Amino acid sequence: MSQARRAFEKLEFEWTIKTLRSSTCQAYRFTVAAFFIFQYNVIARLDDIANFSIPDLTPNTEFNFALNSKMCWSKNVLEERDSPEQIIFGARDPNYCAQLGLAIHLDTVIEAGNVHAEGTLFGVKKTYCSTVLRDIVDDAEFPKVKPGNLGSHSNRTFPDTYARREGCSRDYIDLRGRWKGNKEIVDTGR
Repeated sequence: MSQARRAFEKLEFEWTIKTLRSSTCQAYRFTVAAFFIFQYNVIARLDDIANFSIPDLTPNTEFNFALNSKMCWSKNVLEERDSPEQIIFGARDPNYCAQLGLAIHLDTVIEAGNVHAEGTLFGVKKTYCSTVLRDIVDDAEFPKVKPGNLGSHSNRTFPDTYARREGCSRDYIDLRGRWKGNKEIVDTGR
């Protein structure tokens, strides 16, 4: 039997974020929720986000309401120059707003004095987030929209699939998600 993972559907992603945010575990509510929202926005793998360095998130000089993100560590990025800068805009929907998720996560971490010594933005391991996600999608209450296996890659392919359904070009999505290692600046917001 194939272990291939299908993309999340909108309802499934939103359920995941709402489940995390309603948890009694502070790490789930603030860090893991922000982790998955950021992953959605930059179309990244879990390990890309787990290794995302704090200095790789900078203010955008052209749009003072946006951030720049540069994925310098990635399975598909062999050299730093192969990683495009991405502009991270805010979103009206808190389930998709990377800026809101990051603000809450960072405020919580800084207030608790838990700034990550290793310099990663989220300070959590890929395996931890993968286990949390597996627990959510395996729960009997999870609203599985259609058949197919779900896993950590489902959140990487969801924004790709969603953008294609909304009319974005394959080339543009490949660039933003580093599917082909392009080098241009990408500036999509939700």
